[in-house]
Amino acid sequence: MNRREILKLSAMMLGTTMSASLSQAIMAGVKPGTLPNVNLSADQSKNIAMLAEMFIPTTYTPGAIAAGVPEFIETIITEWYRVEERAIFMDGLAALDNAPFFKKLKELVITGYYTSEIGCKE
Repeated sequence: MNRREILKLSAMMLGTTMSASLSQAIMAGVKPGTLPNVNLSADQSKNIAMLAEMFIPTTYTPGAIAAGVPEFIETIITEWYRVEERAIFMDGLAALDNAPFFKKLKELVITGYYTSEIGCKE
């Protein structure tokens, strides 16, 4: 079973949990790549990977990055999302760099890590 078939089954089982237009596109057999292409910057790709790993971190099992989730997300955004959905996602991604909360959280995480024993010694 390939990833496309798994997505189709997931769309049928999860329904509204997936993006409505993504579910509809998969069920209708829409071919990816029919929308104008959007290119993500290296920083945007890095943020997507970081956020994905936050949701499904590496523990005793591989996390989101090891599973290729960031690449999957980028494919969905660039090849499947409608213009409106892309705008929502890209605006949210841009807000990470502009949001005071995220900057403060990032500062605390970095400070906390590098002042810990692991961060100092390893």
